[in-house]
Amino acid sequence: LPLEGLALAELMPMDDLQESRCRLNTLGSPVKLTPGDNSFVPNTRLALQGLEFAKEHGKDQEWVDAVYKSHFAEGKNIGEMMILLDIAERIGLSVDKLHIALTANQYKDILLSHDQICTQNDIEWVPTIFFDDKKILEGMFSYEDFVEAITTLTEVH
Repeated sequence: LPLEGLALAELMPMDDLQESRCRLNTLGSPVKLTPGDNSFVPNTRLALQGLEFAKEHGKDQEWVDAVYKSHFAEGKNIGEMMILLDIAERIGLSVDKLHIALTANQYKDILLSHDQICTQNDIEWVPTIFFDDKKILEGMFSYEDFVEAITTLTEVH
């Protein structure tokens, strides 16, 4: 994605878009995580670098939760530096240190390493689940789909 992100309509046909929104909202509703009707896809590279920073400071889960809420519940562009710095402040991370780290692309090599692993393993969507080096589930799936796949695998093995 370009640094400024893209309109979701540019990435997928409208029919697929409506179906995906409905499926995502249905999957998340039991745990009150519904992505809603976002029409924008941010470039998440800075947010992912922010996650690496948060991990180093023991705040990775708080970071993930706050970034999710900012994007999906509040409709903010998590590709923007100021949004990420605001998130850092809210969860008690050093805004100045995060700004320096992001400006310097301090975690770029870690992200490139993750990219390489995904490319080597043909991973396009999160989550992706493997069993014996075989991809068994990828992308949006329900808890029931997960249980069925695991049950089937354990019965076979």
